[in-house]
Amino acid sequence: MRIRSKLAVFIGIYIIIWIAAMGTIFNSIAIRGYDILEEESFKANIKRLQGATDDLVRKSDSILTDWANWDDTYAYIHAPTDKYVESNVSSGFMRDIGLDYVLIYGPDQRLIRGFKYQDGKVVDGVPDAIASTIIHHKNQTNVMLHKGKPLVFSTKQITTTDESAPRKGLLVFAFYLDRDHVKEIQDRLELDIELVSVSEKFLSPDQSLQIYEHETFKTALFRYPYVNDPHSVALQFRHPLDILALGKKTMREVMVASVIAFIIISTILYIFVKRMLDRVKNLSANVDMIAHERDLSLRLKTEENDEITSLAMDINLMLDRIEIMNKQITEYATIDVLTGVYNRRVGFEKLEDLIGKFGQAFNLLTICYIDINNLKLINDTQGHSYGDVLIKTVSETVEKHIKDWEIICRLGGDEFLVIFPGASVEEARLKIKKAEEELKLYQMKKNIQYPISISKGFASYDGTQSIQAFIEEADQAMYKDKKKNKNRRVSDRQISEADTDN
Repeated sequence: MRIRSKLAVFIGIYIIIWIAAMGTIFNSIAIRGYDILEEESFKANIKRLQGATDDLVRKSDSILTDWANWDDTYAYIHAPTDKYVESNVSSGFMRDIGLDYVLIYGPDQRLIRGFKYQDGKVVDGVPDAIASTIIHHKNQTNVMLHKGKPLVFSTKQITTTDESAPRKGLLVFAFYLDRDHVKEIQDRLELDIELVSVSEKFLSPDQSLQIYEHETFKTALFRYPYVNDPHSVALQFRHPLDILALGKKTMREVMVASVIAFIIISTILYIFVKRMLDRVKNLSANVDMIAHERDLSLRLKTEENDEITSLAMDINLMLDRIEIMNKQITEYATIDVLTGVYNRRVGFEKLEDLIGKFGQAFNLLTICYIDINNLKLINDTQGHSYGDVLIKTVSETVEKHIKDWEIICRLGGDEFLVIFPGASVEEARLKIKKAEEELKLYQMKKNIQYPISISKGFASYDGTQSIQAFIEEADQAMYKDKKKNKNRRVSDRQISEADTDN
């Protein structure tokens, strides 16, 4: 057999072997990477949806807690008056919060008053089926079935503002979960979500999240059991496998380009066959190393300008795209969408990490728990868009007055946590005071009618506390500050009224 024929046979066999080897590598490693990335994207979207759903279900919890920890409410359940009802349970309040029912039970567990939001008005009367079911679920947030519709309710026993009195009676906020709520979450998260009823009985907490795999998409079913029925309502999330499909397409294109490049190089440049084979071997080893180490920051070397280099560049480009997608997913799971600061999970992780370094990297660690005052009033009178602007303004102002190594995170709603590594309480208090002064100046310059102020609580780490106890100390200090601010405003109002009378 002529050498040319032998070379042709050799090239043909080698091409077949090479194609099979590269196909195996890309299919078992690169595609697996896309599969992992797809799974991470799916899990990230599940967390986003769980967070958004939890926010929806517990949207009125902070207001419910404020009402339940209020002297006026405590006085009302012992001596009901129309004045309390007229001042607090209004159609505007129930519409803005999105409530269908407000129930108030007395110390004897009997329903004092029940209100329903209907046709833009607040009317007396709550169905007995609702009232008799909810009373058995104190200090909880649950879902019950009423007339074929899921009713989400949150309950809180009532005490005085300083929480010194024993908790009695029960305050309840409830709303029907419907497709409009789901559409709001769907539009905000840009996910394919649907509200469905599940015919299968809910038997255990393991059924709360059910995942089903299909050829081109995955489905996650978030089930919420009814307290008065063995079935459940569910949010169905459909996740298309776009990343995996893109990965397969990219791999096919890379494989085609690789085969063409290899055939041309092998046919024309016989004298460089061994050298080329060595380079291909090194390329394969590097790809294998990247895949096994799962370090997407590694890149293939691109020293020469030929087809193999083009292949390496394609793989590098693929790695770049994967890395960008990973960063985007990380950002979605790290940053609070409204304010741009860290979210609660990341803030707690960073605080826990700093606590672990306490006594080694630094000997001082201070936190400040911040709560925006009057946010409910602003939301009720100005609208939620003004409330969002206020939340963002406060976060941006505080962030401006802290150092790069100091951390601010949004805990949720109108609450923030600021972390000061290496700073004392006095130093931290000075920075927050400057931020407060700028907020006052901002209000004056912009001629903003609603008040902009915050309540804050500071705590210094003693070297032994748990993260929960550390944050709770700052939280309690914040509530004392809030109470002091509230008493000051009441005193100022009384003085102003007295001056007016004189």
